Amino acid sequence: MRIAILTLITLAVVLDGGRVTADDKASGADFFEKKIRPLLIKRCYECHSEKAGEQQGGLLLDRRSGWIKGGNTEEAILPAEPNESLLIKAVRYGDEKLQMPPEEKLPEEEIRLLIQWVRLGAPGPRNDLGDTSFSRLGDQEYLFQKAKTHWAYQPIKTDKPPTSKFEGWDQSPIDQFVAAKLEKHGLNPSNRADARSMIRRLSYDLTGLPPSLDVVQRFAADSKRNRRKAIEDTVEALMESPAFGEHFARLWLDVARYGDTDGAYRPDTRTPHYFPWAFSYRDYVVESFNQDRPIDDFIKQQLAADLMGVAKESPEIAALGFLTTGPHANRNQKETVDDWIDVTTRGLMGITVACARCHDHKYEPVPTADYYSLHGIFSSVVRVHPLDEHRQPLINGYEPSDADRTDYESKRAAIDKKIKGVGKKKAKNNNRSIATKIRETELAQLLLFHPGAPARAMIVIEKKVPVEPVIFIRGQEPSRGEAVPRRFLQILDSKQEAFPADASGRLQLAEKIVDPKNPLTSRVFINRIWGYLMGSHLVATPSDFGLQGETPSHPRLLDWLPHDFVSNGWSLKRLVRQIVMSRTYQQASRHREDMADIDP
Repeated sequence: MRIAILTLITLAVVLDGGRVTADDKASGADFFEKKIRPLLIKRCYECHSEKAGEQQGGLLLDRRSGWIKGGNTEEAILPAEPNESLLIKAVRYGDEKLQMPPEEKLPEEEIRLLIQWVRLGAPGPRNDLGDTSFSRLGDQEYLFQKAKTHWAYQPIKTDKPPTSKFEGWDQSPIDQFVAAKLEKHGLNPSNRADARSMIRRLSYDLTGLPPSLDVVQRFAADSKRNRRKAIEDTVEALMESPAFGEHFARLWLDVARYGDTDGAYRPDTRTPHYFPWAFSYRDYVVESFNQDRPIDDFIKQQLAADLMGVAKESPEIAALGFLTTGPHANRNQKETVDDWIDVTTRGLMGITVACARCHDHKYEPVPTADYYSLHGIFSSVVRVHPLDEHRQPLINGYEPSDADRTDYESKRAAIDKKIKGVGKKKAKNNNRSIATKIRETELAQLLLFHPGAPARAMIVIEKKVPVEPVIFIRGQEPSRGEAVPRRFLQILDSKQEAFPADASGRLQLAEKIVDPKNPLTSRVFINRIWGYLMGSHLVATPSDFGLQGETPSHPRLLDWLPHDFVSNGWSLKRLVRQIVMSRTYQQASRHREDMADIDP
């Protein structure tokens, strides 16, 4: 908090009282322990100490390095210079915006002690804590140094799969890596799942639907003749089913925060803020997975389809629903930009950039400047209002029946007549236009639910002049700091070349995200698919691959799979086939007493 930070930073500037004795100078540490530490514990540690788990405003007062370094603004104390120390200013209450503690002013005797301490040189405790992981929260130099050895930021490399001593476990690299980990821990694989369990597992995991009795019986019979071929044929049939794309779209739509509404209700009409054409984005995702669209193209289109030469009437333009079907569409554009940054960085790359909105990230190598570089990109884009029929383009591929089209046109004419009839009348309860209320309820419901309604794509539009971003100090727009260019994250792009000046930079951002040299995107995607199929992720924090995230259970496998995935065209179906055809996936899932003690 600014006030808390500045108060402790200013404690030494304004008061002139209190002389330092020779004894005090001779034993600064004793003076601190007897006079100052008890005062700080009583008044300050609650918000500025490691024991309390708080360093509000970036300021720690439980170690000398803390008050010398200061908080998010400047040094808290200048030794021997109380009139220049921010800490003293804060406790003196001379500035109404800088008062610490915020509840009430310290007694004059305590203020004199703090001034005396600063004049003495602000000596620290006998056993100073020095730098700790806690004190280094937000220390970007330290965090970047840690990131140099963090697994997720290392380049993806090829790694020859190890040989396995288990019979039949040398046929798939997945099995070889998993077997090596089992051997290391004194474990051995489970037997294969029986045929009935296998067909149910495949059907649910690949389509989300149960197999019919006929399919179960046929698979059981085929498995007796040739189990591998029976599984291969079943996998291919399931991946050709429309339900395959629908099932995997559920995973992706959760990542994208998809919704047919923005989740808020209008109190006067008790109806949600509808997204009548959100379904076109949902259908785009489903069809992309069914057609096995390369995942790098899939990601790029969702961020910048309009900048990739995609025709406005093409169903692919609906990919922009990634940016339009989420929260805040009808409300705060500033929060929309923050949400876009979060879903793009955390959803696609597993890095929590949005935490750097008000200050340098406390736990990750993400300075505030990087957040506002991305902020400039997304602030240069306007999300078209969800009910704007003039700017949301009609798209091909949706042909209603004549009967549905006729019925829609009849109902639409009635609603249009009703809107025209109310003219400019206002509602009595909130003075809102009655015509607007009809559009947002009756018309929106007709557009969303009627099968004869036209199909449109929800899109974004580039601003004519891109935003030149600046850092908002403490996340507050009126407090403008240093200018930053629109560019990619420093941890993934050490050169950080500025994006073109004549466009938002969305396309360039998308290209950086799917660049094969980016170690995060393919790893994050594969980890999500692995968890969806196996029930447990290789990285237990699928949206956080940063320094605070979990380490991979099988790090070598999470190198080999992304390298193979990217080298073979970013194919989802190929990846799914690899996983479900492995012995690892096909193991029985029954409890085993003989292994429980080792792997509970």
